[in-house]
Parts: sequence; C-alpha cells; structure tokens
Amino acid sequence: MDGDSNKIIARKFDITEATVKVHVKAILRKIQAKNRTQAAIWAASHLPSNRSTPNS
Repeated sequence: MDGDSNKIIARKFDITEATVKVHVKAILRKIQAKNRTQAAIWAASHLPSNRSTPNS
C-alpha cells in the first residue's frame, strides 16, 4: 500500500527482487487485481489500518 518498488521491498526484507515479484504476482492473483494500484485499493478497503497519525 505504500507504493514501494520491488527493489525497496526486497531490501526491507533482505530477499531478492525476483522473490518479491513472485509474491506480488501471487497476491494479485489471489485478490483478483490486475495491477498494484487495484491491490492497494483492495487493501485499503479490506485490511485494518495500522498506521498511526503524527501528533501535532
């Protein structure tokens, strides 16, 4: 949902970009999304939000 590239995701989890690509494709297939944008929209409406808002 953050819009990170495969390279950034791979670095965060210490895995290869190819591994990220495989998992992203599997997720897209399971939620029947055609692209990452559709997947982000799906996630926003189906997954709980764990984001904290900064205090002003």
